[in-house]
Amino acid sequence: MGVKKIVAAAFTDETDSTLVQHVDLIEWIRVGQLNRLLKFFREQKIPHAIMAGQIAPKNLFDLHLDWKALLVLAKLKQRNAESIFAAIGDELAKVGVDLLPATTFLEEFLAPPGLIAGPKLTRREEAYQDMRFDVPVIGVETIRIAADAKLRAIAIEAGKTLLLEKDTIIDLANCSKLSIVAR
Repeated sequence: MGVKKIVAAAFTDETDSTLVQHVDLIEWIRVGQLNRLLKFFREQKIPHAIMAGQIAPKNLFDLHLDWKALLVLAKLKQRNAESIFAAIGDELAKVGVDLLPATTFLEEFLAPPGLIAGPKLTRREEAYQDMRFDVPVIGVETIRIAADAKLRAIAIEAGKTLLLEKDTIIDLANCSKLSIVAR
């Protein structure tokens, strides 16, 4: 795909050691060594990076943060995966590294539109709801079930989903820290 050199920053006790066979250069660092990561990418003149894999949750509580990671975390108003990774992306950008989407080079594995598996749908099965009599609805019970299941968000179709007892479900969702997003 036109990539001439693959360099990996691998995490000790996290990254599979067989990665060594698939890259031109590998640097082993510990989770939390942001300054070392930035220095390594800068020294190797890395123009683009992709985050792949995950960190085991147990290791997120055994971090040995360097001064750079502590500084980045201290500046965050919210500390969640999205804000932390966005801040890391910002730090990478400061040293000239463009953090690409995690799906880069994996486009052929993304779900295409249409039928992916199983028998072909009938016309009736394939048609969207008939809005004359089959309207999507969410209400108080929907929000209660979602909150009990510890969901973070409910996505609905804008302009086509009824919100029964709208003010009540909005209040309940807010109290449950459950986002409702219409697209």
